[in-house]
Amino acid sequence: MRKIFWVALCWLASVTWAHAAPQVLFLSPDESKPVGRPVSQADWTFTNNAYNAFSAQVGAANIHDGRRVLDSATPDLSLFNGVQLVVITTTYAVISPEWRTELNTLMLNRPDLTFVFY
Repeated sequence: MRKIFWVALCWLASVTWAHAAPQVLFLSPDESKPVGRPVSQADWTFTNNAYNAFSAQVGAANIHDGRRVLDSATPDLSLFNGVQLVVITTTYAVISPEWRTELNTLMLNRPDLTFVFY
């Protein structure tokens, strides 16, 4: 998992869109609602560390924080406007079926978006 993470960051560092940092959408479900674990074992460490690493690479102005949105029953597709890279991560929480359907549709129909999953 860590190797994939660093490969993605290296790729991100080498990619340029007109000499500007890409617009990144960082998505995750609410990790304070872990599945199969007590709430006391909720862990945002991986999600927050990944977010911070991407934010440091592209700059805070170029990353859109979508942590806690993937467990919503009403996907907001406007989040994808103007972004080039979509990072999706989850540790112990579940992505809602509504979001899974929309993400599948986006991956099949939006070649302008690059998806990275953790």
